[in-house]
Amino acid sequence: MRTPSDRVLSIAHQDLSKSYYSFGPQGTDAVYGVLCSDRILYLYIRIRGRIELFHKVDTGGAEVQTKLWFLPKHKVWLTAGKDFKLRQWNISPLADKKEMIEAVQLHSDLITDCVEVLSPFCIATCSLDRSIVLYDLKNSEVLRRFSRKHVTGVRRMVYMKDFGGMIISAGFEIFANVWGPQNLFGNAHLGRLNQHRAPIVGLDIVAGRPFVYTLDQTNELIVWDIRYF
Repeated sequence: MRTPSDRVLSIAHQDLSKSYYSFGPQGTDAVYGVLCSDRILYLYIRIRGRIELFHKVDTGGAEVQTKLWFLPKHKVWLTAGKDFKLRQWNISPLADKKEMIEAVQLHSDLITDCVEVLSPFCIATCSLDRSIVLYDLKNSEVLRRFSRKHVTGVRRMVYMKDFGGMIISAGFEIFANVWGPQNLFGNAHLGRLNQHRAPIVGLDIVAGRPFVYTLDQTNELIVWDIRYF
């Protein structure tokens, strides 16, 4: 793993069987979180050019946490576990806070990705249960659930805040779905990116540009202009 300053972050553990599930920098690029199979969230802080362990958080519960995100707009850390629950953490090295705020079950299978949505202001989670959920962290409320458009589980999702504010999701199919999350009541499915001949394995965007990139198992890369949706 490399930090934004191109320094190698070396994390030593006694049990070599432990694996890193995710690596999430805080918005200031000063705090880093690493999840391991020992159910511990290791928090590292960068001080005067050095990266040091400043706290370990026991994520608790019977299940291993498999995903980690820091959401700069919401200023919270989230983890997802094998119990299908999403956990919100209040972690601040300056205020010495390391506590779990909430654990909520939004899906019936593993949560695979999470993004921040600006309109409405919420998060979106996707899962192997084939659904996408819009969730208001502040009010602990499910705003909407998108389903029935993925034949298999959803494993990757991106949010494009410009050009209308869209969510693009990909599963194990040869297409990606495009959603309008601001539509909380009508048909939010805007269409599909459907030109691949093999399952999509990669999905990304370029900030500030109207382009979506999809990559399939045959290494075919397609660039889409999202302004047509």
